[in-house]
Amino acid sequence: EGYDFVSNSLNGDGDGRDGDSSEPSGGTFHGTHISGLIAAESNNSAGIAGIAYDADIIPIRVLDQTGSGSAFDIADGIRYAAGLRTTDGLILSPRVDVINLSLGLNADSFVIADAVRDAVAAGVVVIAAAGNDASDAAFYPAQYPEVFGVGSVNHQGFCSLFSNFGQNVSLMAPGGTDTSSIYFDGIDDDILGPFATSQYAFFVGTSFAAPHVTAVVALMKQLNPSLDSVSFASLLNRGVLTDVRESGAFYGRGVINAEKAVAVSGGLLSDKLDAFPESLSFTQDDERLVLTLSNLGAGSLFVDSVTFTAPWLSLSAQDTDGFGLGRYAITIDSSVASDLAESAQVEVRYSLNGGAQQIKAIPVYKASESLSSALSGVYVYLVRKESVTSFSSSYEVVQSAFFDHVHGSTAFRFDDVPSGNYYLEASTDNDGDRRLFDPGEALGAYRLSNDDAYLTLNSDREGVRFSMTFQDLDEASEYAQSFDPQIDRALP
Repeated sequence: EGYDFVSNSLNGDGDGRDGDSSEPSGGTFHGTHISGLIAAESNNSAGIAGIAYDADIIPIRVLDQTGSGSAFDIADGIRYAAGLRTTDGLILSPRVDVINLSLGLNADSFVIADAVRDAVAAGVVVIAAAGNDASDAAFYPAQYPEVFGVGSVNHQGFCSLFSNFGQNVSLMAPGGTDTSSIYFDGIDDDILGPFATSQYAFFVGTSFAAPHVTAVVALMKQLNPSLDSVSFASLLNRGVLTDVRESGAFYGRGVINAEKAVAVSGGLLSDKLDAFPESLSFTQDDERLVLTLSNLGAGSLFVDSVTFTAPWLSLSAQDTDGFGLGRYAITIDSSVASDLAESAQVEVRYSLNGGAQQIKAIPVYKASESLSSALSGVYVYLVRKESVTSFSSSYEVVQSAFFDHVHGSTAFRFDDVPSGNYYLEASTDNDGDRRLFDPGEALGAYRLSNDDAYLTLNSDREGVRFSMTFQDLDEASEYAQSFDPQIDRALP
């Protein structure tokens, strides 16, 4: 039932649209890899096991052998998958349950947007890759409100440095980074899947994060046939499908968790107090954050009180029910708060099914307000690659730069850098302890391409860009447990 919608007769297989959706020799086999992640056969002693290994794949080809294509062809492929009439009069029956779009473009297309809206209206869940530009610039179709855009995390669950973010991302899934963390310990972190006949290959990108979510949707759909985009969005917003990360700008609603998603679809999720987000981080621009409390199960959960441990915090219920569940506004009292970086806790006292009272603590961080302090800014520096190994206790910082305040985009420059291989990294020191990459700091590193884990310099280099992410307590603790020698380093 697959179909080739590539209308260009020079698409690599010598003709235009036809019923043969197979990849021509010399193609990218991009779709082959993605299909394997979703539904590769299991227990056959070959390759990998797909996440939804019993799912049916209908291969619909909309890009040529170079990975290029037209909005017109993509839109017809979407309509065909959704059981809608194409411009050629084709209708697929029955339609698919979920569409995976591991593709995208930086320009909006009303043709694709219309096709997506019609597919969602027909009951199809649409999943798309968020893009690999390390940017929050609009990337379509992931940014369409009807689409669930998927960003990439590495195996530790941290945002891949190439992954787009912002409005492009609804949630996250494994997409690799080539290295296990921004500290470059040399361990590859790629996504393995089928490439061509009896071959397997490693790929990196949000294209390979998206099918992880698509496959989980398939598992959910098998247990709950009525699942559609509205019900999936409702569950996602409740936080019952993901492991929530503190920074919604970089992680959306969190990292997909197949076990939780399957459990909630089958009505098997146990009673548990869920706090979203799991920690609260106030930067210089934040005065008010919202904490949402909910019960993941169907039992009785009663919130007795929500209190805080610092005088510079204030709290008010915004939209709560008779059980104390709902939204709470957490605000900094500027008349009491100091200019220094501080930490505190919001404490929730609750009981499950009439049992003993329990306490859940939500960490709260407040960044320094003193922009003139050299300890509250951003440090960017070059580390010589050869000096960093798993066994080294020291490293060579070739050059460093300091910025009092970074807001939006800031330019940096290093002059007279010797030729060689380098890691480019950055960290704040918001708590003023003169140590970088420790709990509560914002971290970043250069990593934009999929095949170059470090920066090779033998001539002038411009356009080197990277983003910084504020780490919450849980993430920072995982960083601190790494064996990488650069963890928690002192200022150069």
